Amino acid sequence: MSAILEIDKYQRKIISVIFRFLIIGYSVFILSYCNSEFKWYYNAIAIIVYLVVYFFLNNKNMWISILRLINDYLFISYIIYQTGVNFFSLALLFAPVLNTHNHSGEKKSVILYVLPFLSLLLLDDGFNYWYSVAFLLFFSINSFDSLRSKYFRFQQRLNSVIDDFFISESSSNRPYKIYEGIIPILNNSGVLPQVISKIICLKVEGDKFVIVNGSFFVWNFEISDKKEFYSKLNNKTILFNIGISIDGRDSKNNLIHICPLNSHYYCYIFLSENNGNFDQFPYHLFSAKLMKPFFFRLSKVIDADLQQKKNEQLKLTELEEKINYVTNSVNSMHFIRNKLGPVKSYLAMVEDYNRSEDIDRKKKIEPYLTKERQKLNSSIAQILEKADYILKRSNNPFNVYKIELYGIQQLFSEIRRIWNYYFDTENFSLNWEVRKDRVKYDVKYNQIGMELVLTNWISNMSKYNTGLTGVEFKESTDFYNVTFFNTLNCTDIEGTKFVEEFNNTDRAEILVRNSRGLLEVKDFLNQMAIDAEMYLEEGKIYFSLNFKKYKYDENIDN
Repeated sequence: MSAILEIDKYQRKIISVIFRFLIIGYSVFILSYCNSEFKWYYNAIAIIVYLVVYFFLNNKNMWISILRLINDYLFISYIIYQTGVNFFSLALLFAPVLNTHNHSGEKKSVILYVLPFLSLLLLDDGFNYWYSVAFLLFFSINSFDSLRSKYFRFQQRLNSVIDDFFISESSSNRPYKIYEGIIPILNNSGVLPQVISKIICLKVEGDKFVIVNGSFFVWNFEISDKKEFYSKLNNKTILFNIGISIDGRDSKNNLIHICPLNSHYYCYIFLSENNGNFDQFPYHLFSAKLMKPFFFRLSKVIDADLQQKKNEQLKLTELEEKINYVTNSVNSMHFIRNKLGPVKSYLAMVEDYNRSEDIDRKKKIEPYLTKERQKLNSSIAQILEKADYILKRSNNPFNVYKIELYGIQQLFSEIRRIWNYYFDTENFSLNWEVRKDRVKYDVKYNQIGMELVLTNWISNMSKYNTGLTGVEFKESTDFYNVTFFNTLNCTDIEGTKFVEEFNNTDRAEILVRNSRGLLEVKDFLNQMAIDAEMYLEEGKIYFSLNFKKYKYDENIDN
């Protein structure tokens, strides 16, 4: 149940209790004003009995609410019997009718109007039939109010199914479970022309459709006249009795809700076991609009789920490319190792040839040397080919290819997000010296590459700092500068070596040392054309990044 329905339920229960005490208070006033015919203790006993019966029936629903209503009118009739029918007693008689919208029962019964009418008929000797006009007016007004409340609760119950879907861990990745919850609600609401048994969801894009999900599994689905069906999507929100075939069986008794979303449509097909067609009137006029907000919300849930699965598939494809590259690289190394066999054989023969002083023996070895040299040339060519594959930049999925414009706020958000992962946000020391007004500029980087750089460096800061950490944002005429700093838990010599390793332009020198990921950081920064500098000052290590300013693009999400 949705939170609004829960609040409404408890609110009506509280009002129900307050209303009974108001009836008692008003009854005491009438008895005092009109002079009660009975002794005060009879009235006290009547009040106690009335309250005991009410509280006994209070937490029970369905037909028990009728017993509560009978209890009210027995007490009210007892009061009117003593005072007679007058202005004050009529107000008491109509009090439950006026309070009908706060009744705690789910359904409003016609007994609400029959009981006071019978009370007047029995208690008033000179019964005036004009009283019936008042009852008819109250009945008409309350009927419309009851209908409004009914449809409000209906919409809330539908929405609560989606809310429960998000809350439940077991069904969060299975949107089709939503149909199991809404079918009983739709059938019990009375807004549908027929009882439905199944729901199917289609996604239509252009002149193609796909089955998204449903309350049951569909092996095969066909539309009899696709051209007519597609033509109606642009100007209709609901269709009736379209010729369709499900798993080889024709099903013409259906109702279709159409929800346009972005560049495509979601179509919800209601199926009924009845033989008759769905009636278009009055469903088309009112009920369809009543359910429209829910199905638009459901469409967004389903669309987000499909988009998430699509993104997961794209990530999997990207990961597969990386895995293939690594696998091919490993296989290439095995290949290179095998191809180095002729090199070893050739070198062994050369060594044997050079050590031998026997001319005849050397002559015997020379043909073998020639043959091994030919093998060696072929092996070296193949080794170089494999090495070229590994070293070729376009084959490496871990390289940065696309650099895009981002707002400075976006860069700041990325830094803060990764910083908060490794550090307590309360320790986020930020010295902001960037103008927030007047001229704005964008910066260029690759989002994945920048995330790898920031993650690598900030994780190193969390490992090797001695308590003082921070980030500074500065601005010059042509650049935005981001500088990370922290104290080091190592000697000055070790810190100096660390800085020298990063600033060293000799790639081979960095490779032979434990660079703590410095090589990867440098590679990504170079590929993104971002100038970086590292230095030591007053016991702290500083890592500075310079982002070139670019003309502000208002279309970029900052």
